[in-house]
Amino acid sequence: MVLMTKRLIFDITNSMYIHTRRYPDSLPIESTGRRLNLRPQAIKMKKNISIIIAEDDPVNQKVIRLMLKKLGIKAEAVDNGLEVIHVLENRFFDIVLMDIQMPKLDGIEATKIIRMRWPQKPKIIVITDCDPAIYSKLCFEAGADHFLAKPLKLGELTRAIENNTPQTLGEFQSSQSPASRLSA
Repeated sequence: MVLMTKRLIFDITNSMYIHTRRYPDSLPIESTGRRLNLRPQAIKMKKNISIIIAEDDPVNQKVIRLMLKKLGIKAEAVDNGLEVIHVLENRFFDIVLMDIQMPKLDGIEATKIIRMRWPQKPKIIVITDCDPAIYSKLCFEAGADHFLAKPLKLGELTRAIENNTPQTLGEFQSSQSPASRLSA
């Protein structure tokens, strides 16, 4: 299993490496035939954006982290919805990348709890392999800001982050923690 996991990660990263060597300034967009410019100065997102990944599969965590690294973004990762809520109680994140099917607390319930505690922030981007026709509506009703289906594509992730990056990053960090803000 470990060997298969390492091989899969190698194949994904090698594919990204080979592709970027061949097309150093762009990555393809599947359906349009156009290219997405990903030069560091062309990416409009802020590099100091704070992102947390709520994903129970370690391979998917690694793939998402590699994609974010490609964009110059570092992210933390947790294994379930309950852990993401505990982390958000002590530290603010601008964006949560949320899987739906996780142990202990699934992504839809975690999204509802996050929206009850922090109505406007953080932005929640759901990334899942569940049927988009059924689950996208449930996610948006729970309070998600964006829905992405797996397999995840770098261009789609880039656009989702750009579209959901708040104007002011780390709003609670400068004045008070999220936990103290709740008790106030």
